[in-house]
Amino acid sequence: MGTSPTKRTLAHFRRKEWDAEKVEFWNAAAQQSHDFLGFGDVVVFDEDRHRLMILQVTSYSNIAARVKKIKTIRRRIALKWIDFGGLIEVWGWKEYDKTAMEGDFIGRRWRPRIVPIKRSDLSNEQKTLEF
Repeated sequence: MGTSPTKRTLAHFRRKEWDAEKVEFWNAAAQQSHDFLGFGDVVVFDEDRHRLMILQVTSYSNIAARVKKIKTIRRRIALKWIDFGGLIEVWGWKEYDKTAMEGDFIGRRWRPRIVPIKRSDLSNEQKTLEF
């Protein structure tokens, strides 16, 4: 079994010497995982933008489903997170044939596609019930 998207994400931020913490947890009694605020796997102190960032991390093939979940089912709480100054990103990890030659992932074959979720992405979405 390979390294999980969460472990890859945490390793990336350790290399950058940024503070990041896993915030999803496993509920053994219910046999299911619970994301922070219903969509967060990792919280990061973004040193470049001086903001608190919450990440939904996943495989590359599941990016669209995770973005849709934030924009619909978790829309209200995502708007609140952004309105309080936080950032939201979905990171979908994929292994490439060649290593990155530049940027944050130089020398790496595994790299994420990063999809930022902005307030404008959430404001026009259809409201749905939250559970």
